[in-house]
Amino acid sequence: MKYFSSAILILTGFLMVFDIANAANSTVPEPFQRFDADSKYAINYDDLTAMLKTVVVDVGRSSREKAAPSHAATGTRMKASVKRSTQNEANRFYYETFEGNDEAQQLLKGIQKSLEQVPTEVSLEYFSRDEQLAYWLNLYNVTVLNEIVQVYPKRNLKKILVGKKSIFSKKLLTVAGIPLSLNDIQYTILKQNYDNNPLIMYGLYQGNIGGPNIRKNAYTGKDVHRALTNNAIEFINSNRGTQSKDEKFSGYRVCMIEIESISLILMQI
Repeated sequence: MKYFSSAILILTGFLMVFDIANAANSTVPEPFQRFDADSKYAINYDDLTAMLKTVVVDVGRSSREKAAPSHAATGTRMKASVKRSTQNEANRFYYETFEGNDEAQQLLKGIQKSLEQVPTEVSLEYFSRDEQLAYWLNLYNVTVLNEIVQVYPKRNLKKILVGKKSIFSKKLLTVAGIPLSLNDIQYTILKQNYDNNPLIMYGLYQGNIGGPNIRKNAYTGKDVHRALTNNAIEFINSNRGTQSKDEKFSGYRVCMIEIESISLILMQI
């Protein structure tokens, strides 16, 4: 394996930048601070996995090839505007399944509410850190899906994903009696409880093609780190994650490089 520090890389479209300024004065709420390193308890996510397997299509690893140019349909001058370098990348979540489908929407909402209730039934302090990590990732991602389902088929999601009024800033959740936003989970709970581990950001679905993959399986405590590593490798080795401006690196697959606090590595293929 060869390592490089001089590759010219572009991180594209990734909204997952740690907001140190916002998190600096925040403290993890008391019910979420403790854990049991020897705990044998596990949270069951069979309902979430069953749903994801039904509505997520795994497109596989990126080939970095651009998609063919789009053409206007016969009888119209209108055609979709897409970024060809990333059009064929990232798993697909079939939001169409939920459009006008009250039963499907209630199922998704029910999964979110059920996850919110877990710490009310069994305090998180009785779970290991890995179990807690899987829990927060799953709760975060289901909440993002629920919010996007509510506005689908709207395609331009900038207003709901970015800014002070974004879905990430709103107190959408109540966990153990504590109102939480998605930013509270990412920038306070996960950041502080896991020592600002950069790998975690690859498990937080952002609802846009520039973010990490939505997986076909829920995260679980026993395989959360392997799943996060797979998501990181998939993202970094795609045009969504990195692009090289130097042709001599075109034969290299990105696995790890130091970019500020984010660890990435270049590996020859």
